[in-house]
Amino acid sequence: MIKSKLPLILIFLIFFLSPIINAQSNLYWEEPELFSTGQGNFPISAFNEDFGIIVWQEPTRRPVSGPAGTGDGSINIALAVKLPGEPWVKRGIIGGPYIYSGAEPSILTAIVDKNNRILVASAASASQTEIMISDDFGVSFDRYRLNSGTQSSLAPKIAVCSDGSYLLFITRGEESSLSLYYSRSSDGRNWGPFQRFVTEPGMLLTFLPWHVSFGGREYVVFQSFTGSSETIPTFQLFFKISNDNGRSWSPSKRFTNFRDTYANTAASADNFDNQRPHHSVQDNSLFLV
Repeated sequence: MIKSKLPLILIFLIFFLSPIINAQSNLYWEEPELFSTGQGNFPISAFNEDFGIIVWQEPTRRPVSGPAGTGDGSINIALAVKLPGEPWVKRGIIGGPYIYSGAEPSILTAIVDKNNRILVASAASASQTEIMISDDFGVSFDRYRLNSGTQSSLAPKIAVCSDGSYLLFITRGEESSLSLYYSRSSDGRNWGPFQRFVTEPGMLLTFLPWHVSFGGREYVVFQSFTGSSETIPTFQLFFKISNDNGRSWSPSKRFTNFRDTYANTAASADNFDNQRPHHSVQDNSLFLV
């Protein structure tokens, strides 16, 4: 009797659950919405418990002239804001134009803090970073220029610490190296001098930092090129920890020191690249991808 009823039970469950599954997929995937009427590149999202944003780059590919000289094109920064229960509101162009040469670089980073402030940082030039701050959900912005140094400064990354202060990371191009530097600010407007983030000798290519606050500490994972006469040069992931909201940092410690257990040979991490870290706090635990 039990066996004869199983197909009926399964059919009933499939019939009963199908509308729920379909409804969930319909609720989760909204219809695509066009945000940029022109070319839109390198979108970044940020959010808190109250609202979310998307910022992206809109390039113009033609020779231009400006304060930084002649380049191959210019980049404008566009913004859209989403409040709970309301449609996306496109704020239009909020920053730029920034002159660039060669292929279009990624120059943008953004956060939304606990005070509902939007902070956008962009590489305005090879030696300047522009900070844009909005206290009215992106309707207006205050702008501040920081001197990033005489060397070429790329790929800014802005972050908010557990105490509400801010960190700004830049990757500074030097002779035969890429080095991470950071600056700290209590209000997002006034920033301290840039300091070298990775001080260990031999780590000549350090970039792509990712920050998260957890348990009153600041964690930063970044990518670095490693190698020796005994190993193949590869990219590996390292991390640093701050117990004082980014004022000082622990020595760099390698994270990717485990073997690939899914490979038949259980290869050492030194035999393959580990790149592009992303970590977050979920269910009172720290996760890294």
